[in-house]
Amino acid sequence: MVSARLTSDAMNRDILSLARQAGFDELESEDVEDVLASHTEELTNEDLQQLTEHSPVEDDDDKEPQ
Repeated sequence: MVSARLTSDAMNRDILSLARQAGFDELESEDVEDVLASHTEELTNEDLQQLTEHSPVEDDDDKEPQ
């Protein structure tokens, strides 16, 4: 488990470094950990419903010919 933790720490440092290069100077390592941890949680039916309500549905008929 130690190597997984080291990999996780290195990944968090890389993400933090990239975020700061992109202008997110106030971002802290705890913020990165919180976001990554939130992606391990399963979505509820309500979460899925909200995602589908807020995402545009593309219709192939609406696309302009190229």
